[in-house]
Amino acid sequence: MPESMLSLVGPRKVRVSPKGVAAFNRQWPGSTLRASRAYWFEFNEAGDLIDTDCPEHDDGPAAAAMADACRAWLDCDESPSWSDDEETGPFEGDTSIRVADVRRILTEYLGECPMFREDNTDGFGAEDLALLNEAALTLVPLVGSLHQACQIVNNNWTDGGNTLATLTRLPIVRG
Repeated sequence: MPESMLSLVGPRKVRVSPKGVAAFNRQWPGSTLRASRAYWFEFNEAGDLIDTDCPEHDDGPAAAAMADACRAWLDCDESPSWSDDEETGPFEGDTSIRVADVRRILTEYLGECPMFREDNTDGFGAEDLALLNEAALTLVPLVGSLHQACQIVNNNWTDGGNTLATLTRLPIVRG
């Protein structure tokens, strides 16, 4: 019997299977959630999220969106659109494949020359430069241009507490 994407594992605790995470990631390309594991979200009677097993490095807008979908499934019996996704294949919708492809293409194009380097930045250590480059490479498939990805990463940089999730936040466009 195939594994269900969503299941109730406690009175108000919803589990999303790895297959469900993969399906979610196909509709949320910037997701930091890993399709190699399940996640659970627990809500109180008011519908507020009170607990989750989502690690801090996986947390971000995608985790919040998944929690909202779990709450809607629990409280309103609304199945998320991604829960009907039957797409299968060797990669199970893992968005890191696309990022890896982009990284390979950019590395072939740029050689071993990263976007953020000591000679074109001021005061960044090797660890910061690696994080900046990882964030830029992560954003390219989402925004379609290396230049725009680097601008977003630059705009998201703060004096402390930078993570891949904070550097890859897309700007909100109001129209």
